[in-house]
Amino acid sequence: MLNEQTLTTLNALKLFGMAKSFSDKLAHPNTADLSHPEFVGLIVQDEKTYRDNLRLKRLLANAKLKQPACLEDIDYKHPRGLNQQTILELSCPGLDRSSPHRALNRSHRRGQKLPRLRAR
Repeated sequence: MLNEQTLTTLNALKLFGMAKSFSDKLAHPNTADLSHPEFVGLIVQDEKTYRDNLRLKRLLANAKLKQPACLEDIDYKHPRGLNQQTILELSCPGLDRSSPHRALNRSHRRGQKLPRLRAR
């Protein structure tokens, strides 16, 4: 009964991602091995992922893009000067944290001008 009350409370607080994660985690026997902080950490992370996905869906819907596109659809054979490795590094910024401005530093070294940023 306590689990049902917890799910009701999570839904009342509009923590829908956490409620779904809670019910999913209770259904799997592997989660019985988790400590309390690990269990709570997992469902909090699932709530954050749920909210990030909702935000991304909203932004994509509001962008009104003319055609659907993704990074996998890029044609690197076309002579645009795109480097596949650079595009992959920019798409996954967490993979290389050696320098936060690494891609900018490389383009600057090649003699390309960096775009000016306008003050808001």
